[in-house]
Amino acid sequence: MLIIPKSFLDLAKDYAIPGAIASELFRRIVNKKSVTNLAIMYSQQNNIERQDATKKFFQIKREFAKEMLDPAPRISTEEFISPDYLEAAREQLYKLIGKPARVNPPTGKGQRFETDITISDLHFPFQDNEKIEEVLSLDGDNLNIAGDLFDFYAASRHKRTIDYITVRQEIALVRAFLEFVSGQYRKVRIIEGNHDRRVVNQIQEYLPTLTPFIVRPVELVAAGLPNVEILTSTIENTSPDVTNGLDFEAWFMAVYDDVLLAHFDQFMGDKATQQVDQWISNWDHILPQDVVNARVICQAHTHRLGMAYTPKGKALISTGCLCKPMPYQFVNHGKYQPPVTGYVKWKRDSVNNIVDLDTIQVIKL
Repeated sequence: MLIIPKSFLDLAKDYAIPGAIASELFRRIVNKKSVTNLAIMYSQQNNIERQDATKKFFQIKREFAKEMLDPAPRISTEEFISPDYLEAAREQLYKLIGKPARVNPPTGKGQRFETDITISDLHFPFQDNEKIEEVLSLDGDNLNIAGDLFDFYAASRHKRTIDYITVRQEIALVRAFLEFVSGQYRKVRIIEGNHDRRVVNQIQEYLPTLTPFIVRPVELVAAGLPNVEILTSTIENTSPDVTNGLDFEAWFMAVYDDVLLAHFDQFMGDKATQQVDQWISNWDHILPQDVVNARVICQAHTHRLGMAYTPKGKALISTGCLCKPMPYQFVNHGKYQPPVTGYVKWKRDSVNNIVDLDTIQVIKL
C-alpha cells in the first residue's frame, strides 16, 4: 500500500488538483506508469485545455522528483508474514526447484533479438515444481506471467477439502518465487488473473468501502523488486459522470510492444483465444488502440495450450499452465478438463519492439 506524503498532496493542492486525482497521480508516478491519460481525463472533467492539464501534471512530477528517489514507504511482504515465515518458504521452494543461478538480474538491454518466455496459471501452492524448474533452466531475457500466480485456495468461498493451507503460506511461496525469477530475468511482467483477485473481489463484494485501503496481493509480493512490473490497460471514457471519476483499469489484459497478455476469465475451453479476439474486434472503437493492434494475443486461464493464426495474421496463443490438478477440479467433476502444462517462447526485436512471428514456439511439457 502506498503511503502518500503530505508534501505531495500539498504540492498537488497548489496546482488545484483534488485529493482523489492526486492520489492516483502519485500511484502512477511511483509505479512508473504514464500520467498522460489521467491528465486527459482531468482536462475533460474540468473543462480545461488538454495541453495545460498535461503540462501541470508533468510539472508536479518534476517538482517531486527528488522525493521520488526515496520511494514512499510500502507495506512489505516481510512485515506481513514475518522474515522467518518467508525464509521457510524460500527454503521450501529452493529445495524443490533449486537455488537461483543469479541473485541479481542482468542490467540494460541485451542483443537486438531478446528471448521472451511466457507462462501462466501456476496456482501456488499447487504449482508443478518439476515443470517450473524445466522452464527456468532455459536461456531467456524476459519473463511474462499471464495471471494466476496465486490459487488463493485458503480464501476460496467454494467447497474445500484441505484445511491446512493458509493465505500466509500462499503469499510466502509466491514472494519466494518472484524473488527467484527477478534474479534470473531482465524484466518480469505480470498481469493479474481471477485467482489473484479472489481476496480483492470478496472485499469489493461485501465491504466495498474498504477497497481503497487494501493492497492487491500481486502488488504486495512484487514490492521492492525493481524489475517486476504489474501491467494493466486503462479504458478511457469509462468513468462515471461525476467529479474526479477514474476510468476503468482492466486488470485482466495489458499490452507491451505488440503483445497482449490476457486473462479473460469468462472465456473457457479451446475456443477462448478466438473469443478474446472476437471480443476485441467488437469493442475496437472503445478499447485502447494498442490492445486492438496487438499482433500476438496470449490468453491464459483455460489451462489449454496451442496456437492459431487469424486471417489477418494475428497469432492467437493459449499459454497452458504450470500447476498440478487442484482438488476442486475433482469436486466439481465434469466442469474441468485435465490441465495441459507448457509455456510459450519467442524472439523479440528489441529495436523495433515487435515479436518475430516465425520464432514463436508453443511447448508442451
